[in-house]
Amino acid sequence: MLETLILFSVLDSSIDSIPFLTSPLHLRRLKYLSVGDDICGRPPLAFLASIKTEPTCGLHFDATDRCGESVPIGDIKVALGNFARQHFDKHPPEELSVYVDGEDITIQTAPSDTKELAFYIRVQYRYERFSQYCEILEFMELQHSSSVTTLEVRIEDESGPNQTLFWALLARLFPNVQVLKITIFTFDLWFKSRLFESNPIIFPILREFRVMPRFYVAETINPDSFTEFFNVRKEQRISIPAFYMPTRDGYGSKWRLNRSQVAELNIRWYEFVKE
Repeated sequence: MLETLILFSVLDSSIDSIPFLTSPLHLRRLKYLSVGDDICGRPPLAFLASIKTEPTCGLHFDATDRCGESVPIGDIKVALGNFARQHFDKHPPEELSVYVDGEDITIQTAPSDTKELAFYIRVQYRYERFSQYCEILEFMELQHSSSVTTLEVRIEDESGPNQTLFWALLARLFPNVQVLKITIFTFDLWFKSRLFESNPIIFPILREFRVMPRFYVAETINPDSFTEFFNVRKEQRISIPAFYMPTRDGYGSKWRLNRSQVAELNIRWYEFVKE
């Protein structure tokens, strides 16, 4: 009885034309499927597209390419489309994380000790095609993404995504977000896009805005940016979220904020514990 399947790629593009299966394979007992680490050529993708699993099967999909090229978005859509939809039908996610680092975008549900509940995708993209790779989020479709009430967003590279397109997509896909977890660096990029001023305003039922430390980085905070962000919501009569900040930044230093700034922003401090 096969419950766990781990697929490794072969760094030989000559096998790209060799079919894995002549007919769909239904792995009814499979509880966890891992595909990766590096996909050079397309055999693991072809295999994934030709199997059927139960909605209870968890997935770890890591498509970063040692060959230096992005994995074709069309291949990823075919391989992951049905898998993602049936998984989220069974396990509608309440918490989702989106990380953009260098040329990788990672999407994952909340960490779980139960592999069947795990859903993790990491793919490599080209900067000029970032919007196409964001389409991976659309696998969830609106009936699935509406279940997300906690969204964590981390962007580590300023030259990466188009902020306007990126945040507009997040706002459209996740209208019911109540808790937004975000680093100051990510917030600064969002702030520069001015998208938070849009009408209708994004994340209209947000009740908690939680700053996350950027690991091993000494950070500075611009209180005026956060003040303007909250004032815009106040002017549009949209819910004003509680503002949480870690007691220290990602480098372990205390924030340089005076008492009046803390009082104006009504900051609530918390101790961040890295999972």
